[in-house]
Order: sequence, then C-alpha cells, then structure tokens
Amino acid sequence: MPTPSSIGTRVQACLVAAACVLALSLPPLARGEAAAGSGSDGAGPDTVAAAPDTLGRPGLTVLRAYVCRGIEQSEPTEAGKSFIPAPDGLLHLCCFSEIGAPAGPDTVVHVWYWGQREMASVRLGIKGPRWRTWSTKQVLDEWQGEWHVDITDRHGTLLSRLPFSVE
Repeated sequence: MPTPSSIGTRVQACLVAAACVLALSLPPLARGEAAAGSGSDGAGPDTVAAAPDTLGRPGLTVLRAYVCRGIEQSEPTEAGKSFIPAPDGLLHLCCFSEIGAPAGPDTVVHVWYWGQREMASVRLGIKGPRWRTWSTKQVLDEWQGEWHVDITDRHGTLLSRLPFSVE
C-alpha cells in the first residue's frame, strides 16, 4: 500500500510533467506580440523578486522589464515612464521583460491596466533559462492617465509592476 509521502511525490512528479507539457504545447506566439532570444546580464530598476512556486522549484524572476515604444533586435527602444500619443491619436507601446526560469519552460502573463481597469492580458511562453519576451498594446488618445503592466507567473503571482502614464 502506498504511503502518504510516496503519493505526494507521485503527485508532484505528475504536476511537474503536466506543467512542462503545457508550456511546451503552447501555440506559437504571433509576430509583434511576443518574441524571445538571449540577453545581457543585469537587472533593470523595475524588477521585483519572485517567490518560489508551489512545487518547491526555483520560481521565475524578472531580470529586466520596461515599458517602451518599440523592440529592435530583441531589445527595448525608447523606454520611459510617460508617453504622448502620435498626432493621429494612437500610441503603440510594448512591455519588454527578460525572465529567469531556472526550472525550465514556463509561462508569464503581461496584464495591462488603465487605472484599475484591465485592458489586456497576454500569455507568453518562457522556453529557456533566460528568456526575453514582450507584449504590445495600442493606446487610444482618450485613454490618458495612469497605467501599469503587471507581470505575473501562470498562477497570477505578481512578479513585477511597471507604472507609466499617457499624457
């Protein structure tokens, strides 16, 4: 008869296997929505340390994260804390994040907020131990004010919050 500790070990192994299968089976990310590559060392000023996940494995860590106007060669361009829409009333922004994932493939979510209102949620696959990825958001001229992007793990645990404003 199995002991409670052996059942727990089996359940944990199944959960780890299921998480890996889920992460590996995520659909390809759309061009411009998210992409990835290798990055440089160093953490940005807007990072918050991650808590270990529920399986006791090392958790995800946000190494660098920025709100910016674009991405060139997998790096953020024109990062800032305040943005002004173009004369046509549109503003195209990106949330860039470099994620440390020592336990293997995983998922992060970029959740875009205007004030307290959720405006978009984008799931992004993390496929290596150090992975750069980003989401994009079109902001209309009438959506002026305070914004933030929350970067969470697949369970919704906050890893980093990036505040910015639209003038």
